[in-house]
Amino acid sequence: MKMSKNASASAPLEPHPGRNSVTSPLTRRLPKDSGDVAAAAELVALGYPTVAPVLPHLFQWLETSGSPVEMVLRPFFSSLGAPARDLACEALLRHNKPAVKHCLLRYILPHWPREVLVTLPLEGYLYSGDAHGLDVWALKLMVEKRIPTHDGLRGLAAAKAFKTAHYEALLAVLDKLEPPEDDARAPA
Repeated sequence: MKMSKNASASAPLEPHPGRNSVTSPLTRRLPKDSGDVAAAAELVALGYPTVAPVLPHLFQWLETSGSPVEMVLRPFFSSLGAPARDLACEALLRHNKPAVKHCLLRYILPHWPREVLVTLPLEGYLYSGDAHGLDVWALKLMVEKRIPTHDGLRGLAAAKAFKTAHYEALLAVLDKLEPPEDDARAPA
């Protein structure tokens, strides 16, 4: 999400690059900030395909970490499926934007039909780890929807075993840590 220099981090302001260069009358009805639930609800009520011209703008709100506007849009995108497939694919392929990936993998994509999900780049998340748990959410989605890896469905069991061992090793490190219990500064 590109922001202008004077923009608040709570509102996507610039149009999605390369899309919808013609301004739609719906553009004026987009949420003005992360609390503009009424505008979001009004657009959701119009439904798809009516909101197609501003779909990329609405999709940008999925990266606002649970803002009120995002909470209105999650059910809409959860039920949309194929019409939002390209937006989801693009977001999953980006090297940044973990908040939108987390929202997609945890809240949106589990509601999409398997036929749409198998076209998305999910497997790559199985072999990485991050603070948002994208790897675990992707594995959960692939297991529940029976989406095979390049090794077939047995690849899901191998990914789970790898993840389990990896996280158990990290938990063992945490278990051995003994943080100080007071606020006294450590000696220099």
